[in-house]
Amino acid sequence: MNSVVVVESPAKAKTIEGYLGDSYSVIASFGHVRDMDDKDGAVTPGSWSDIKWSLNNKGEKQVKEILSLLKKAEHLILATDPDREGEAIAWHIYELLKEKGAIQDIKVSRAVFNSITKKTKCKFNIKYEVSGEAFLTKPNKTTYMIQNTIKKI
Repeated sequence: MNSVVVVESPAKAKTIEGYLGDSYSVIASFGHVRDMDDKDGAVTPGSWSDIKWSLNNKGEKQVKEILSLLKKAEHLILATDPDREGEAIAWHIYELLKEKGAIQDIKVSRAVFNSITKKTKCKFNIKYEVSGEAFLTKPNKTTYMIQNTIKKI
């Protein structure tokens, strides 16, 4: 089975790809791929589901690359960091790919790497299969929105 693994940093992607082998393609997101629009009206008060997002330049390039890799894949593994930012990055990538119809026939999982060393090679656990917004809870999403709104002030 050919799998695409998305991590946050290019250094981590290179290391992990060397350990996982030929049936895995590992790509870095370079952090957040999109953010709230800079324009007024990006957030409708009282409606968290109507947020306007825009891809950043690096994100646009990386999403295109992920889309290209997914054409030959059966499994997408979102292996961004296990913190709130990593969860948000994974959610954004998932949502973008879902909007483009790129993951409808692909198994999608959220993974956490337990160990990435020469001795242990690369050990990771699939946290869960992804469906909908399962991996970005409302408190995480709310905190993310508040932080981004404050940054824009």
